[in-house]
Amino acid sequence: MAVLPLRIEIDSFFSFVREKKAKKDSYLSAPLLLEDELETKIRSTIEEWHDTEWWWLDNEIVPKR
Repeated sequence: MAVLPLRIEIDSFFSFVREKKAKKDSYLSAPLLLEDELETKIRSTIEEWHDTEWWWLDNEIVPKR
């Protein structure tokens, strides 16, 4: 992924979570995670987001802005 301003990276991550991990109201029925489980879940979600290819962002948005 191209180097982006932090605000765009944060927005991209939140969009990824809403689109892939917390669709509609699914977060309301998800189990509460504490400590190590929560940290593991957050880390794996960040890694998955980071490993996702964002063609439209890298090839369309960044070069034009």
